Amino acid sequence: MNSSAPSFVGGWARGLHPRLAGVLKRQVAALSGVIGDELVAITLHGSVAMGCFNPEASDLDFLVVVRAALPKPLRRKVARFFLHRGHDWPPKGIEMSVVRRSVASRPSTAPPPYEFHAGTAAQTRFHAAARPGGFHDSDLPLHFAMARARGRAIIGPPPARVFGRVPPVLIGRALRHDFDWSAKNVEARTPDHPCRVPTYAVLNACRMVAWLGSNRFLSKREGGLWALDHFPQESCPVIVAALLEYRRAKSAPLVEGRELRRLMDHAAARLAEAGY
Repeated sequence: MNSSAPSFVGGWARGLHPRLAGVLKRQVAALSGVIGDELVAITLHGSVAMGCFNPEASDLDFLVVVRAALPKPLRRKVARFFLHRGHDWPPKGIEMSVVRRSVASRPSTAPPPYEFHAGTAAQTRFHAAARPGGFHDSDLPLHFAMARARGRAIIGPPPARVFGRVPPVLIGRALRHDFDWSAKNVEARTPDHPCRVPTYAVLNACRMVAWLGSNRFLSKREGGLWALDHFPQESCPVIVAALLEYRRAKSAPLVEGRELRRLMDHAAARLAEAGY
């Protein structure tokens, strides 16, 4: 284990709330000590890297890149770290994957393998106990691409030097996988009468369609604002409600169930037109 202090990237905390920056600095320094010399980089992605982190609604997304496969004893140490220090993360928790440098730099297979994942306590315990070598995640190509385009390095090289270019077909498949999961939930849970807006499903659909047309990676907030100018006009009340709800939970008006389903149908049609 490397006991020396980690080398944080200059300016890594620029624009972050001081309390969040303090939490990240403490946690990353401790995690770096656990992983030691195997650590290559720790990169933020998602809302915290794109400047729209909401403590009430956002989890903390980051990727940990290591030199080689994690031996089981080290994997268990990493698991203990996340299980014992879970109270220090933001209220919505974290989504963190450990990947080998060779996987991050050449993301040419789907789904890519990973070494460890921490999210819920159950997920963390599972990955500590499971046999190594069998973990794969179809969402990782999207995470790699977003980290490369808009990630923020805390430790290690800039994201564009850590994460290789992801083939668009892998990004499209990952978007399709995530959208199908959201669409099933919307279809199963959305009544015909007014209902609360499913913020994640709506704003993810918006930024997914934005990527299809421009190859730009937008935050949920940016995707919603983009969609107000590019989606059918009847979808605008649903999008506005999702943006309000994303900014502050339980602040949005109810939306019509049929309009919500039309928005999801519009996004599905754009995916199909693009061949996904």
